[in-house]
Amino acid sequence: TGGYGRGGQMVKKTVKIYIEKEGLDDLPEHQIELTCEEKSFCLLLKEPEKDQNSSALHHELRLPKLHDEVKKATFKRKEGNRLIISLFKERECTWYQLQEK
Repeated sequence: TGGYGRGGQMVKKTVKIYIEKEGLDDLPEHQIELTCEEKSFCLLLKEPEKDQNSSALHHELRLPKLHDEVKKATFKRKEGNRLIISLFKERECTWYQLQEK
């Protein structure tokens, strides 16, 4: 949901980021961590160790300096190794890009 900004353009309260990565469907929910701060977020995928002699493999997506402040971040899993991250904006404004210049 949202309102209308300058020029009658729809302004939404969320920004969605779509992630596709092989193996996501097999990764248990507790091994996916999403954190956010005022103007950044971090997605951490913790893959389990294959055996005692190997170390766990982690994948991280970290975006600092977001376009504007966010109050929270959530994720939703979709079949086909996909994840949708929703960033909830602190205020309604149009983001023409994900990060500030």
